Amino acid sequence: MLKKYANQIIMVSLLFAGSFTLLGIVLSPYLIKAMGATGELARLGNIYLRITFFRYDFFYFYFF
Repeated sequence: MLKKYANQIIMVSLLFAGSFTLLGIVLSPYLIKAMGATGELARLGNIYLRITFFRYDFFYFYFF
């Protein structure tokens, strides 16, 4: 019974982490523009933000 709950928690964590990661990577250029960044700052900020969103997958399991 506990193994079933543990598996469900892992699957839900994977689902949320993957969803937030994909959503963040797709929306990162729009978030950067909404903050008012332009030019080189926007390009570098977009790269940084995408890397940050990619790390969410690992954060979900670190605090598991």
